[in-house]
Amino acid sequence: MNLLLFFFFSLSTSFSIVSSSTISLGSSISASNPTQSWPSSNNTFSISFIPSPSSSNSFLAAITFAGGVPVWTAGGGAAVDSGGSLRLLTNGALHLINGSGAVVWDSGTADQGVSSASLEESGELLLSNGTATVWSSFNHPTDTIVPDQNFTSGGVLKSGLYSFTIQRRQGCKRKVEIANCPGSAAMLQLDHAGFLTYQPELSSQVFFVGISACRLNCLVSPSCVASTSLSDGTGQCYLKTTEFVSGYQNPALPSTSYVKVCGPVLPNPSPSADNAGNSKEIERPPAPKAATEGSISGTSINLSSNMSAFSNFAASAPAPSSSSSLQTAGVSPLASGRNIERQSTSLLHSGTK
Repeated sequence: MNLLLFFFFSLSTSFSIVSSSTISLGSSISASNPTQSWPSSNNTFSISFIPSPSSSNSFLAAITFAGGVPVWTAGGGAAVDSGGSLRLLTNGALHLINGSGAVVWDSGTADQGVSSASLEESGELLLSNGTATVWSSFNHPTDTIVPDQNFTSGGVLKSGLYSFTIQRRQGCKRKVEIANCPGSAAMLQLDHAGFLTYQPELSSQVFFVGISACRLNCLVSPSCVASTSLSDGTGQCYLKTTEFVSGYQNPALPSTSYVKVCGPVLPNPSPSADNAGNSKEIERPPAPKAATEGSISGTSINLSSNMSAFSNFAASAPAPSSSSSLQTAGVSPLASGRNIERQSTSLLHSGTK
Protein backbone atom coordinates (compact mmCIF):
# COMPACT_ATOMS: atom_id res chain seq x y z
CA MET A 1 0.00 0.00 0.00
CA ASN A 2 1.22 3.50 -0.76
CA LEU A 3 2.05 6.06 1.89
CA LEU A 4 -1.00 8.27 1.57
CA LEU A 5 -3.02 10.99 3.21
CA PHE A 6 -6.64 10.33 2.39
CA PHE A 7 -9.15 13.18 2.33
CA PHE A 8 -12.56 11.75 1.75
CA PHE A 9 -15.44 13.83 0.45
CA SER A 10 -18.06 11.22 -0.45
CA LEU A 11 -19.07 8.90 2.34
CA SER A 12 -21.51 6.23 1.16
CA THR A 13 -21.28 2.47 0.70
CA SER A 14 -22.68 -0.80 2.04
CA PHE A 15 -21.09 -3.92 3.53
CA SER A 16 -22.22 -7.41 4.47
CA ILE A 17 -22.15 -7.41 8.25
CA VAL A 18 -22.30 -9.85 11.12
CA SER A 19 -22.60 -7.38 13.99
CA SER A 20 -23.49 -3.81 14.92
CA SER A 21 -20.99 -0.94 15.38
CA THR A 22 -20.38 -2.11 18.96
CA ILE A 23 -18.03 -5.11 19.04
CA SER A 24 -18.63 -7.35 22.03
CA LEU A 25 -15.95 -9.27 23.90
CA GLY A 26 -15.55 -12.73 22.35
CA SER A 27 -16.37 -11.52 18.82
CA SER A 28 -14.25 -12.55 15.85
CA ILE A 29 -14.08 -12.34 12.07
CA SER A 30 -12.37 -14.88 9.82
CA ALA A 31 -10.06 -14.54 6.84
CA SER A 32 -11.85 -17.44 5.15
CA ASN A 33 -15.10 -15.45 5.02
CA PRO A 34 -14.51 -12.10 3.27
CA THR A 35 -18.16 -11.11 3.76
CA GLN A 36 -17.70 -10.85 7.52
CA SER A 37 -16.94 -7.39 8.87
CA TRP A 38 -17.22 -5.07 11.84
CA PRO A 39 -18.71 -1.84 10.41
CA SER A 40 -19.09 1.69 11.70
CA SER A 41 -22.66 2.76 12.47
CA ASN A 42 -23.32 4.19 9.00
CA ASN A 43 -21.09 1.72 7.13
CA THR A 44 -18.63 4.45 6.25
CA PHE A 45 -15.75 2.30 7.46
CA SER A 46 -15.48 -1.42 8.07
CA ILE A 47 -13.03 -3.91 9.57
CA SER A 48 -12.62 -7.03 7.45
CA PHE A 49 -10.00 -9.26 5.87
CA ILE A 50 -8.63 -8.23 2.50
CA PRO A 51 -6.14 -10.03 0.21
CA SER A 52 -2.51 -9.21 0.88
CA PRO A 53 -0.87 -7.36 -2.03
CA SER A 54 2.29 -9.42 -1.52
CA SER A 55 0.72 -12.90 -1.63
CA SER A 56 -2.49 -14.36 -3.04
CA ASN A 57 -2.65 -16.85 -0.15
CA SER A 58 -2.31 -14.26 2.62
CA PHE A 59 -4.78 -11.82 4.15
CA LEU A 60 -4.68 -8.56 6.12
CA ALA A 61 -7.11 -7.47 8.84
CA ALA A 62 -7.85 -3.93 7.71
CA ILE A 63 -10.05 -0.93 8.33
CA THR A 64 -11.35 0.01 4.90
CA PHE A 65 -13.14 3.08 3.64
CA ALA A 66 -16.07 3.02 1.25
CA GLY A 67 -15.17 0.95 -1.77
CA GLY A 68 -12.60 -1.13 0.08
CA VAL A 69 -9.77 1.41 0.36
CA PRO A 70 -7.57 0.30 3.31
CA VAL A 71 -6.62 3.00 5.82
CA TRP A 72 -5.26 0.85 8.67
CA THR A 73 -4.02 -2.74 9.06
CA ALA A 74 -3.55 -4.77 12.22
CA GLY A 75 0.12 -5.23 13.03
CA GLY A 76 1.22 -2.73 10.39
CA GLY A 77 0.45 -5.08 7.50
CA ALA A 78 1.00 -8.39 9.28
CA ALA A 79 -0.48 -11.16 7.11
CA VAL A 80 -2.21 -14.41 8.04
CA ASP A 81 -3.27 -17.45 6.03
CA SER A 82 -6.86 -18.36 5.15
CA GLY A 83 -7.32 -19.92 8.57
CA GLY A 84 -6.50 -16.65 10.34
CA SER A 85 -8.88 -14.53 12.38
CA LEU A 86 -9.19 -11.25 14.27
CA ARG A 87 -10.52 -11.83 17.78
CA LEU A 88 -11.57 -9.55 20.63
CA LEU A 89 -10.84 -11.79 23.60
CA THR A 90 -12.80 -11.79 26.83
CA ASN A 91 -9.75 -10.37 28.65
CA GLY A 92 -9.92 -7.24 26.45
CA ALA A 93 -7.04 -8.02 24.10
CA LEU A 94 -7.47 -7.77 20.32
CA HIS A 95 -5.51 -10.54 18.62
CA LEU A 96 -4.63 -11.25 15.01
CA ILE A 97 -4.22 -15.02 14.90
CA ASN A 98 -2.80 -17.28 12.17
CA GLY A 99 -4.39 -20.56 11.16
CA SER A 100 -1.86 -22.39 13.33
CA GLY A 101 -3.13 -20.53 16.39
CA ALA A 102 -0.03 -18.34 16.64
CA VAL A 103 -0.65 -14.73 17.69
CA VAL A 104 0.63 -12.51 14.87
CA TRP A 105 -0.34 -9.21 16.51
CA ASP A 106 -1.61 -8.19 19.96
CA SER A 107 -3.14 -4.84 20.96
CA GLY A 108 -1.54 -5.19 24.39
CA THR A 109 -4.79 -4.43 26.23
CA ALA A 110 -5.34 -7.67 28.17
CA ASP A 111 -6.69 -7.21 31.72
CA GLN A 112 -6.97 -3.43 31.36
CA GLY A 113 -10.71 -3.27 31.84
CA VAL A 114 -11.75 -3.29 28.17
CA SER A 115 -15.47 -4.00 28.01
CA SER A 116 -16.14 -3.52 24.29
CA ALA A 117 -14.78 -2.20 21.01
CA SER A 118 -16.30 0.04 18.36
CA LEU A 119 -15.47 1.38 14.93
CA GLU A 120 -16.33 5.07 14.76
CA GLU A 121 -17.61 6.95 11.72
CA SER A 122 -14.25 8.70 11.64
CA GLY A 123 -12.54 5.37 10.93
CA GLU A 124 -11.10 5.09 14.45
CA LEU A 125 -11.13 1.67 16.10
CA LEU A 126 -11.56 2.06 19.86
CA LEU A 127 -11.17 -0.35 22.75
CA SER A 128 -12.86 1.16 25.80
CA ASN A 129 -13.70 0.34 29.38
CA GLY A 130 -17.12 2.00 29.24
CA THR A 131 -15.94 5.43 30.37
CA ALA A 132 -12.54 5.94 28.75
CA THR A 133 -10.52 4.82 25.76
CA VAL A 134 -7.93 2.17 26.53
CA TRP A 135 -6.54 1.81 22.98
CA SER A 136 -7.11 3.61 19.67
CA SER A 137 -6.03 2.79 16.12
CA PHE A 138 -5.49 6.53 15.59
CA ASN A 139 -2.58 6.32 18.01
CA HIS A 140 -1.07 3.45 16.00
CA PRO A 141 -1.27 4.51 12.33
CA THR A 142 0.16 2.27 9.63
CA ASP A 143 0.52 3.99 6.23
CA THR A 144 -2.48 6.36 6.18
CA ILE A 145 -4.09 9.13 8.19
CA VAL A 146 -7.69 10.24 7.72
CA PRO A 147 -9.55 13.51 8.48
CA ASP A 148 -9.84 14.27 12.21
CA GLN A 149 -6.88 12.00 12.96
CA ASN A 150 -4.01 13.74 14.70
CA PHE A 151 -0.51 12.83 13.62
CA THR A 152 1.84 13.95 16.36
CA SER A 153 5.51 13.92 17.23
CA GLY A 154 6.80 10.37 17.50
CA GLY A 155 4.17 8.93 15.17
CA VAL A 156 5.35 6.95 12.15
CA LEU A 157 3.73 6.15 8.81
CA LYS A 158 5.40 3.22 7.05
CA SER A 159 5.06 1.79 3.57
CA GLY A 160 7.60 -0.74 2.37
CA LEU A 161 11.08 0.76 2.68
CA TYR A 162 9.73 4.26 3.31
CA SER A 163 8.56 5.96 6.47
CA PHE A 164 7.34 9.39 7.54
CA THR A 165 7.58 10.89 11.02
CA ILE A 166 7.43 14.21 12.83
CA GLN A 167 10.24 14.87 15.28
CA ARG A 168 10.57 17.41 18.04
CA ARG A 169 13.90 19.17 17.91
CA GLN A 170 15.55 21.66 20.18
CA GLY A 171 15.87 24.85 18.24
CA CYS A 172 17.15 28.33 18.88
CA LYS A 173 15.96 31.89 18.64
CA ARG A 174 17.42 35.36 18.91
CA LYS A 175 17.99 36.62 22.42
CA VAL A 176 17.54 40.14 21.09
CA GLU A 177 15.32 40.81 18.11
CA ILE A 178 16.88 42.74 15.26
CA ALA A 179 14.58 45.71 15.80
CA ASN A 180 15.84 45.98 19.39
CA CYS A 181 19.57 45.69 18.70
CA PRO A 182 21.50 48.14 20.92
CA GLY A 183 24.13 48.30 18.21
CA SER A 184 24.14 47.24 14.58
CA ALA A 185 23.20 44.00 12.90
CA ALA A 186 25.63 41.37 11.64
CA MET A 187 25.40 38.16 9.62
CA LEU A 188 26.16 34.81 11.29
CA GLN A 189 27.75 32.53 8.67
CA LEU A 190 26.80 28.82 8.42
CA ASP A 191 28.89 26.93 5.88
CA HIS A 192 27.40 24.10 3.82
CA ALA A 193 23.93 25.04 5.06
CA GLY A 194 20.55 25.76 3.53
CA PHE A 195 17.31 27.17 4.95
CA LEU A 196 13.77 25.97 4.39
CA THR A 197 10.95 28.49 4.22
CA TYR A 198 7.19 28.34 3.92
CA GLN A 199 5.87 29.64 1.64
CA PRO A 200 8.80 29.33 -0.83
CA GLU A 201 10.64 32.47 -1.86
CA LEU A 202 9.05 34.72 -4.46
CA SER A 203 10.89 35.29 -7.72
CA SER A 204 11.68 38.82 -6.51
CA GLN A 205 13.62 37.29 -3.61
CA VAL A 206 15.95 35.22 -5.80
CA PHE A 207 19.03 36.89 -7.32
CA PHE A 208 22.11 35.94 -9.31
CA VAL A 209 24.95 37.52 -7.35
CA GLY A 210 28.16 36.48 -5.63
CA ILE A 211 28.40 35.15 -2.09
CA SER A 212 29.53 38.48 -0.59
CA ALA A 213 26.69 40.34 -2.25
CA CYS A 214 24.22 37.72 -1.04
CA ARG A 215 25.33 38.29 2.53
CA LEU A 216 25.60 42.06 2.45
CA ASN A 217 22.40 42.71 0.50
CA CYS A 218 20.49 40.87 3.24
CA LEU A 219 22.39 42.78 5.91
CA VAL A 220 21.35 46.19 4.56
CA SER A 221 17.75 45.15 3.77
CA PRO A 222 15.38 45.80 6.70
CA SER A 223 13.02 43.03 5.60
CA CYS A 224 15.67 40.32 5.16
CA VAL A 225 16.34 37.99 8.11
CA ALA A 226 18.56 35.39 6.43
CA SER A 227 20.07 34.47 3.09
CA THR A 228 21.49 31.46 1.28
CA SER A 229 24.11 31.59 -1.47
CA LEU A 230 24.50 28.56 -3.74
CA SER A 231 28.01 27.46 -4.70
CA ASP A 232 26.90 25.13 -7.48
CA GLY A 233 27.89 27.44 -10.32
CA THR A 234 24.49 29.14 -10.66
CA GLY A 235 25.33 32.06 -8.38
CA GLN A 236 21.80 32.04 -7.01
CA CYS A 237 21.05 33.95 -3.82
CA TYR A 238 17.88 33.44 -1.79
CA LEU A 239 16.79 36.23 0.55
CA LYS A 240 14.56 35.16 3.43
CA THR A 241 12.16 37.98 4.22
CA THR A 242 10.10 35.96 6.73
CA GLU A 243 11.21 33.73 9.57
CA PHE A 244 12.62 30.56 8.04
CA VAL A 245 11.10 27.29 9.23
CA SER A 246 14.14 25.06 9.44
CA GLY A 247 17.51 24.37 7.96
CA TYR A 248 20.03 21.68 7.20
CA GLN A 249 23.81 21.44 7.19
CA ASN A 250 25.90 18.82 5.46
CA PRO A 251 29.48 18.89 4.14
CA ALA A 252 28.18 17.92 0.70
CA LEU A 253 25.71 20.83 0.53
CA PRO A 254 27.01 23.42 -1.99
CA SER A 255 25.70 26.51 -0.22
CA THR A 256 26.50 29.02 2.49
CA SER A 257 23.78 30.57 4.62
CA TYR A 258 23.65 33.63 6.85
CA VAL A 259 21.38 34.61 9.73
CA LYS A 260 20.92 38.25 10.66
CA VAL A 261 21.73 38.81 14.34
CA CYS A 262 22.69 41.65 16.65
CA GLY A 263 26.42 42.18 16.28
CA PRO A 264 29.17 41.51 16.85
CA VAL A 265 29.46 37.87 15.74
CA LEU A 266 31.84 35.99 18.06
CA PRO A 267 33.40 32.81 16.61
CA ASN A 268 34.38 29.70 18.58
CA PRO A 269 37.87 28.89 19.71
CA SER A 270 39.47 25.86 18.13
CA PRO A 271 38.89 22.55 19.96
CA SER A 272 42.54 22.44 21.11
CA ALA A 273 42.35 25.94 22.52
CA ASP A 274 39.03 25.20 24.17
CA ASN A 275 40.38 22.02 25.78
CA ALA A 276 43.36 23.88 27.14
CA GLY A 277 41.06 26.50 28.63
CA ASN A 278 42.59 29.23 26.50
CA SER A 279 40.88 31.88 24.44
CA LYS A 280 42.46 33.98 21.76
CA GLU A 281 42.02 37.65 21.20
CA ILE A 282 40.89 38.43 17.69
CA GLU A 283 40.79 41.69 15.87
CA ARG A 284 37.51 43.47 15.51
CA PRO A 285 36.39 42.92 11.91
CA PRO A 286 36.10 46.05 9.79
CA ALA A 287 32.62 47.39 9.22
CA PRO A 288 31.28 45.85 5.98
CA LYS A 289 30.10 47.89 3.08
CA ALA A 290 27.00 47.17 1.10
CA ALA A 291 27.34 44.81 -1.82
CA THR A 292 28.59 46.16 -5.10
CA GLU A 293 26.99 43.16 -6.79
CA GLY A 294 23.23 42.97 -7.18
CA SER A 295 20.62 45.58 -6.47
CA ILE A 296 22.12 47.47 -3.46
CA SER A 297 25.30 49.50 -3.44
CA GLY A 298 27.13 52.26 -1.63
CA THR A 299 25.65 51.74 1.87
CA SER A 300 27.97 51.58 4.86
CA ILE A 301 27.22 49.28 7.82
CA ASN A 302 28.74 49.93 11.26
CA LEU A 303 29.11 46.77 13.36
CA SER A 304 30.75 48.36 16.40
CA SER A 305 29.19 47.04 19.59
CA ASN A 306 30.53 45.74 22.89
CA MET A 307 27.50 43.59 23.70
CA SER A 308 27.07 39.92 22.97
CA ALA A 309 23.69 39.76 21.31
CA PHE A 310 22.77 36.19 22.11
CA SER A 311 23.21 33.61 24.84
CA ASN A 312 24.74 30.19 24.34
CA PHE A 313 22.58 27.21 25.31
CA ALA A 314 25.75 25.11 25.81
CA ALA A 315 26.28 25.53 29.56
CA SER A 316 30.03 24.99 29.34
CA ALA A 317 30.64 27.73 26.78
CA PRO A 318 32.85 30.62 27.93
CA ALA A 319 31.24 34.04 28.15
CA PRO A 320 32.29 36.82 25.79
CA SER A 321 34.66 39.45 27.08
CA SER A 322 33.26 42.81 28.12
CA SER A 323 36.48 44.57 27.05
CA SER A 324 36.72 46.64 23.91
CA SER A 325 38.53 43.87 22.05
CA LEU A 326 36.59 40.79 20.97
CA GLN A 327 37.22 37.45 22.63
CA THR A 328 36.27 34.08 21.20
CA ALA A 329 33.16 32.54 22.74
CA GLY A 330 31.64 29.08 22.74
CA VAL A 331 30.07 28.32 19.41
CA SER A 332 29.90 24.60 18.84
CA PRO A 333 30.20 23.63 15.18
CA LEU A 334 27.36 21.64 13.70
CA ALA A 335 27.85 17.91 13.17
CA SER A 336 27.38 16.92 9.56
CA GLY A 337 23.86 16.06 8.58
CA ARG A 338 22.32 17.69 11.68
CA ASN A 339 19.57 20.29 11.67
CA ILE A 340 20.69 23.90 11.91
CA GLU A 341 18.31 24.59 14.78
CA ARG A 342 20.51 22.45 17.09
CA GLN A 343 23.60 24.63 16.67
CA SER A 344 25.14 25.78 19.95
CA THR A 345 26.28 29.34 19.52
CA SER A 346 26.94 32.38 21.64
CA LEU A 347 24.46 34.15 19.39
CA LEU A 348 21.57 31.81 20.05
CA HIS A 349 19.07 31.35 22.84
CA SER A 350 17.63 27.85 23.24
CA GLY A 351 14.02 26.99 22.57
CA THR A 352 11.91 24.01 21.58
CA LYS A 353 10.19 23.58 18.25
